[in-house]
Amino acid sequence: MVVALVVSAALIRILSPAFAQGKRWLSNGVLGQVIGGWQLSGIFVAQSGTPLSITSSGTLFNTPGNQPYADLIGTEKILGGLGPGLLYFDPKAYAQPAAATQGNMKRNSGPEGPGFWELDSSLFKRFAVGSKRYAEIHVDAYNTTNSVRWGNPNTGFSAATTGNTFGQIQGTSGSQRSLRFGARFVF
Repeated sequence: MVVALVVSAALIRILSPAFAQGKRWLSNGVLGQVIGGWQLSGIFVAQSGTPLSITSSGTLFNTPGNQPYADLIGTEKILGGLGPGLLYFDPKAYAQPAAATQGNMKRNSGPEGPGFWELDSSLFKRFAVGSKRYAEIHVDAYNTTNSVRWGNPNTGFSAATTGNTFGQIQGTSGSQRSLRFGARFVF
């Protein structure tokens, strides 16, 4: 039996460059006003995969609405294939249980699905408008690196020789990179 722990971590950082008004370089002049004062922030998230439940055909279980688990007959092994036609885990470690019996596996006792990481970032600048007011422009990038977040593999056991996707990842979850532009005025 594989015991998996879902681990999630986030790192947040705000950077301000060393050039702008009141900073070390380009503190005066038009160039300092244009390229100075920008700030960059980011959030980095990394998460391990979730434990999978390997199920078998419910027709042999003869209990409508219930999903039986498969039998574990070998050693679970993650092969790491990502995408259609590639095996993420070894399907030879599992078998269909005997008719009208529950398999020896339990919920979430299968291998761990693929983990993911993602970086979101923001670039923004404030412009003083008088002594107490300011305007701010910003651009936010979600999934800045456009990293793929793979979905979990097919966990429904099948002994079929054609069209069998058991153990394969068929798609992605999450979204591709997106940008958001904004502005605000604070008074």
